[in-house]
Amino acid sequence: MGALDAFSKAFSLVTKNKKACFLVIIAYIAMALMVFILPAPAGGTAGEHTTIIFEEYGAPSAGSIFHDLKQFLLGLFITVLILSLVEYTVVKAYYLSVIGEKYSLATLLWEALPRIPAVILIKVLAYLTSFIIGAIPLGLTIIGALTISPALSLLGVSILLLIIPVVLTFFALVVPSYLQVNGVGAIVEAFQITIRNIPSSFGYGVLFLLLGFTVSIGMVPLLIPLIISNASPLTITLLEVPFKAFLTCFLWAGGVLLYLDFKEINERKEEEFLY
Repeated sequence: MGALDAFSKAFSLVTKNKKACFLVIIAYIAMALMVFILPAPAGGTAGEHTTIIFEEYGAPSAGSIFHDLKQFLLGLFITVLILSLVEYTVVKAYYLSVIGEKYSLATLLWEALPRIPAVILIKVLAYLTSFIIGAIPLGLTIIGALTISPALSLLGVSILLLIIPVVLTFFALVVPSYLQVNGVGAIVEAFQITIRNIPSSFGYGVLFLLLGFTVSIGMVPLLIPLIISNASPLTITLLEVPFKAFLTCFLWAGGVLLYLDFKEINERKEEEFLY
């Protein structure tokens, strides 16, 4: 299939499964509303609390900082739960759609509930893996800056720019891999097939980054009037939701298509080796 083919087929997979995309939109709306619904000690909402403290008292107190930290952690916890639930559901929906099986989103949501801890675990491990990989070129860049070595800094930045698209594809392959390999082994498999198919992994990551840039440019004419008219942050956030949902669904759909293609390529190579 390759990166370009997976990229083009991801469009049709997303449009074919509109209910899955709608589920992602609902999740993003819920997370956006949650930020403004979380309670704050001085009344108002979590989104307003910090501004009120700075305006009235000049600096936040220890109690308000502790409260804001608790609110942040609570919001982060809820966000992670929602995203894990929705990602498993939507990825499984795309997977079943590709192999030609019918599905019910309600059934998939119910199936995803007990798997939330496992999805969170493999996503955390994916972040740690990416951090370790990215630490090498980042370290070269920092050392080059400290030792005033432009060549070393340029090398570090160049490697980092080459790694980012591959890491993006790796993230997209983690949950599709979990559908087939339950447990931590999904990380190992996702990483292996990403490395074994570096050209396609890099290509898809680059294409997705270009798509994200194009969508961001398209949002600017819609956001500028709201920013100029001092629209509420909630209004701006809700306007961004459809665009964020589309990009999220596109990344997940591409991940499913690439995973199935990479698995087929690797199995074919193993069969050729055996025979």
